[in-house]
Amino acid sequence: MKRLEIEGSVHLYYAYGFVMVFDKSEPTPQARWIQQHENQGFARRERSVMFSTLRQEGKATVNAFEGWPVDLGQGSRIIAVPLKVLSGELSIQGPEEWPEARYVKVAPGVNTVILSQRIDEVTDQLVLDFFIDAIATENSKILKAGGLHNIPSVLLEIAEPV
Repeated sequence: MKRLEIEGSVHLYYAYGFVMVFDKSEPTPQARWIQQHENQGFARRERSVMFSTLRQEGKATVNAFEGWPVDLGQGSRIIAVPLKVLSGELSIQGPEEWPEARYVKVAPGVNTVILSQRIDEVTDQLVLDFFIDAIATENSKILKAGGLHNIPSVLLEIAEPV
């Protein structure tokens, strides 16, 4: 598993219980949340996704890797989504930070973005491990559902813009 270089700070401020991941060229990455998105832990558009976080707000450390996680045991919640990234740059932001310049370079096209979240036992802070694979999954997948309740049997794949 290769670590990807993060352009910008590796420390993220998240708020309102979510983080945004989007194609850097997407001018309006936000999505309208409904209850089903809350239950499944994400709201996805073609070029952006908003992941709910394990906590409502705070500071998080961001890591980025190429490929799929080798060990699913470390994350409390792990979600994989297909995401179109035309620019080759994937932005990772807290909603209060946007438009902060934090991104990783990825293969242009449709990628799979996997977010593995955990609470660091030493710092008691959220850790966001992003895994980016150039081979896209057909549909979103909840690999580990820590903290999610009433997960729908069929995931809602597309959210409306704000």
